[in-house]
Amino acid sequence: MNKNQIKQLANQVSSTTTDTLSEGLTAIRKRPVTSSLFGLVCFCAGVLLATSCAKKGPAEKAGEKVDEAGEEIKDATN
Repeated sequence: MNKNQIKQLANQVSSTTTDTLSEGLTAIRKRPVTSSLFGLVCFCAGVLLATSCAKKGPAEKAGEKVDEAGEEIKDATN
């Protein structure tokens, strides 16, 4: 092989390698964004569900008292 053939071969390999790496990086960039976004949405939904059921607020406690009073009145009138 002479120098020109070696240079041509090196350019071919370099070009092919660069194209392959570019395609691979593009595929890697596309997947994690959607996966990460989906994971983030699921995580936030889980946190909201877990914290919403953890503790009763004052409005919920007052509502329960109203319900109990309503049941007592209903029982008294029957």
